[in-house]
Amino acid sequence: MQKWLPIVLLLLFFSCQKQPNATQDLSPQDQSKIEQQRGDLEASDFKWGYINKKGQLAIKAKFDECKNFVEGRALVRLKDSWGYLDTTGDLVIPAQYQEAYDFSNGLAVVKAYGGKYKFINQDGQAITEAIYDEAKSFSDGLAAVRLNNNWTYINLEGEELDVPAYTEAYQFKDGLAKVQIKGKFGLVDQNLAWVLEANYDKIGPIDEALILVELDQKQSYINRSGQIVFHSQYDKAYSFSHGYAPFKSNGLMGIINGDNEIILKAQYPDIMVAGPDRFFIFQDGYFGMIDENGSTLIPTEMGTILPIKEGKTACMKDDYWAIFDQDGQPLSPFEYGLVWSYADGLARVALFSGIGFVNHEGQIVIEPGYIDVNDFSNNLARVQLYE
Repeated sequence: MQKWLPIVLLLLFFSCQKQPNATQDLSPQDQSKIEQQRGDLEASDFKWGYINKKGQLAIKAKFDECKNFVEGRALVRLKDSWGYLDTTGDLVIPAQYQEAYDFSNGLAVVKAYGGKYKFINQDGQAITEAIYDEAKSFSDGLAAVRLNNNWTYINLEGEELDVPAYTEAYQFKDGLAKVQIKGKFGLVDQNLAWVLEANYDKIGPIDEALILVELDQKQSYINRSGQIVFHSQYDKAYSFSHGYAPFKSNGLMGIINGDNEIILKAQYPDIMVAGPDRFFIFQDGYFGMIDENGSTLIPTEMGTILPIKEGKTACMKDDYWAIFDQDGQPLSPFEYGLVWSYADGLARVALFSGIGFVNHEGQIVIEPGYIDVNDFSNNLARVQLYE
């Protein structure tokens, strides 16, 4: 492992430092704890650009920082200000903002130095005035915004909707949004009518058919109409993912399906849903993967394992990484210093010579050689060139 240590540490440093905007459910302030004041961000000695899937430089490296393309626009930073790029490499919205976020539903949240938050369209025209203390990205045609201590929603025309004074409002997901009033949570639909009144202590993620809720330390699952489907009978319940949910009973964990049927008995120290009909188990300090029948697909001897993306996972064993398909079939030997999850059809892999990309068959399609490159999105990947 010693020969890998310098490059792995360097790659980990860069991958942790420069990521695209993460949790969309957070406000710009929450997403940007390290957002700087004017003058704190400086020009980089080594510029960022974009490569295509042939490994060719598609957009010249001239930016101090850049993000993935979303809805045909990418955030780029020039010195201390952010603007937007189109897929041809033209700066279509000048770099002028202290904070700026990905487009969603055709609109983006931005904030000028010394100003408040507003929304702009893809031509850079303001849809709202810069009056909001917090703002979250649009989803399902609505965006949560805060004025003083109260949250509300606006539509795509920038019109505020007549709703109760929420103490917190979250993004919509498939027609539902979580809201909070005086410490209690509920769910509203796109008409902002109550699907589940704000009486609950906790509401889990809302991106599955069944949603975990908690009231007075009792856990239940509701459907997307707000009706209780069943109450949890276990010591602890967890949210559904890919149609399955872990549960804990007498200190051990198992899996149930959406009909509250036990798929895997409570016999594992730790288990999590890895993907459709696939589960990671963790035992005695090692990871493995099993199917819905409990059959071993990847033996429980891996030091680290990545979530299944695009039908693939990656495991680390004895300091080296290999790629596997979702049936546990190896697509590469344990030869890489680091592997990232698949995105846009390719996965990053690290060899001693740098980072490259492999396809779904595990074949190298872009030779390793980059010190800092990110995942592909819309057939382009951000790359920092050390020239």
